Amino acid sequence: MQKKVLADRSALETILERLWDPIGVYQASSDGPCPPGEYDTYAGWIIGHLYEGGDRSSVLADMARARENMGLSSSSRDDEAADAILDWWQNRARSGSAAAGRDANNEVADGIADVFDGGMTDPAEPTLTLEQAYRATYHFIHQYYLREPITPFRLMLGNMEPWNEDGPIRQTSDPATWNDWMRSVRAALASDTLPPLGEVKSFPTS
Repeated sequence: MQKKVLADRSALETILERLWDPIGVYQASSDGPCPPGEYDTYAGWIIGHLYEGGDRSSVLADMARARENMGLSSSSRDDEAADAILDWWQNRARSGSAAAGRDANNEVADGIADVFDGGMTDPAEPTLTLEQAYRATYHFIHQYYLREPITPFRLMLGNMEPWNEDGPIRQTSDPATWNDWMRSVRAALASDTLPPLGEVKSFPTS
């Protein structure tokens, strides 16, 4: 089920990148393709509502919420992208890949919960949003920095901070940091195994 949800989410991300792209990162790039994942948080909102029976109005509401988070005004591209998303979703249903009936929808919803809640099975464990998990990672690194105030930790924390103090947390000081974070999230969802540490480089001490 997780593979099914991730495949649908990936298809939706492609539509958002090609047809919506409210900040123009994919249309304006002249140096080759941009890294994927710029809008995957918003794809999660939209696909979740579609699985719950959402329609064009729910897609547009999610887009409006996303634009608000990014500090952007509405655009006719929202309508065009919403129409493309609904066409894709309806074709998906007609092809037989969509789950039929309330029981199937509940099954898919359980798959979404597994994907976005990290597969937690203990009800006592907290469920975090992407932003909350990102902040938790910041706190985790920060506590190490307080004990061992070395430059790499400080650089990492600086890159993770929002560009504007009161701005959205995904608009990081280093624009690549949020995309790096989302790649890490996808890697964690794809495998329960941690990556090998690898060989640690040694540097001269004098």
